Amino acid sequence: MAAIDWKYRKRAMVLVLASFVVCSLILALEIGLSLTPYETADSRGRTMGFNDPFTLEHYWIMLKHLRPEAMFQKMLGYSWVLLAAHLAGMAILAELRKPGRVRLRWFFAVQFLIFPLGFVGSFFFPFILWTIVRGNLDRESVVDLPLVMLIAQFIWLVMSGAAFFALREGLRQRKKTLSQAC
Repeated sequence: MAAIDWKYRKRAMVLVLASFVVCSLILALEIGLSLTPYETADSRGRTMGFNDPFTLEHYWIMLKHLRPEAMFQKMLGYSWVLLAAHLAGMAILAELRKPGRVRLRWFFAVQFLIFPLGFVGSFFFPFILWTIVRGNLDRESVVDLPLVMLIAQFIWLVMSGAAFFALREGLRQRKKTLSQAC
């Protein structure tokens, strides 16, 4: 089993960590919104009703309404599997002994089978991102589209694919170094 250079493992770890942060934030916002009353208003009086666009302050209000115990009551099991996949990926990448290339690459490849809705999210992601950038994301969009199932899984699949190829590049560099040494 060829060992993978620590430099490439660190790159993959950064990708997994970034994905974990983004997926956790999406999940926190979705749960926080479910706990936020419809007519909650920001400091300028803009409400968070069904078709009212969110402002930056509204996102902060959602996070303030989030309670740790609510995450266990409202969170779906599949969301736990998504977060656990991130933690498992980090643990495998951070092992002190160098993990084998087959185990690492298979872990990231299998994510595409575990989270197939991420592929559906690839169609929604550009529109959701554009809606957020324009400041038009509203409660209806979040309630109608399961953001965790579509967007967070898509982000995880993109990061898993990037980690897979970063590790593949690390293997290529390692093989090249070994062949030059011989």
